[in-house]
Amino acid sequence: MKLYARLGLTPDRIDFQRSIDSAAETRRKIPDEVAIKNIGPGGLLESNATNHSYVALESYLAGVHDVTHEYALRYLDAAHEYFFGRWRDEVPSGNHRDLPPDREYQDRNRTWARHWLNCLLWCSVLGEWDRLIEFAGYLRDDIKLDFEQSTENRAWLLLVAGKLRGRPLEELKLFSDTILSGKRKREKLLWNVFNDILEEAPDEASASLARYATYYRTAEFPKRELNLKVAYDASFLVHYAEFLDVEIEVPEKLKDHIVRLP
Repeated sequence: MKLYARLGLTPDRIDFQRSIDSAAETRRKIPDEVAIKNIGPGGLLESNATNHSYVALESYLAGVHDVTHEYALRYLDAAHEYFFGRWRDEVPSGNHRDLPPDREYQDRNRTWARHWLNCLLWCSVLGEWDRLIEFAGYLRDDIKLDFEQSTENRAWLLLVAGKLRGRPLEELKLFSDTILSGKRKREKLLWNVFNDILEEAPDEASASLARYATYYRTAEFPKRELNLKVAYDASFLVHYAEFLDVEIEVPEKLKDHIVRLP
């Protein structure tokens, strides 16, 4: 991981991040009941899950893979509670939380995109395919457009989730049409890789992945955000191809950005 040396992600920093992420430290500084009062049980669960994924990502980039494995699993446990926990049947609904509890409302309106992308990454990296299919079952076709999310990105994530659940592409045509008729290049490139993998066409999938790699290295990786230093969607696609026994070639310029654990 020489590519990431300049990010300053050292084992010492990982130990520090783990310490502030620990439940005991969090409870000591901000008791759960205070956090729940301020942001609700869903907000607390979402915050905990986000912290776990951040530690997993930082430790991966620093080459501390045992911590990555530990915190990726912690993330998936926390994400499961966020998506499927009893709290969704218990908290008030409505824009101002002024309506009776309603899981259907929560499932349609709570933030979801970043957590679903994290689940795609960590489940595929860890080989937790049954668990990923369970997470895919959370996404409903009428789920809201998430905060600062494009319609093409929503369509891409719902298409992937639907296919993982075994739905035929004909049922998902609304989402593929949204991607292909939209202005965003990113989701078109990802859809091409995904479709070639589903078609069991390794040469075409390799060429599609190479085109996405060029886009990623020029449009996403140079940005400052730490989560863009790895290619989340492409990592999933590479692992998914391996899961389906479709042999695709990962281009050299993308190899350092595909998350793999030893």
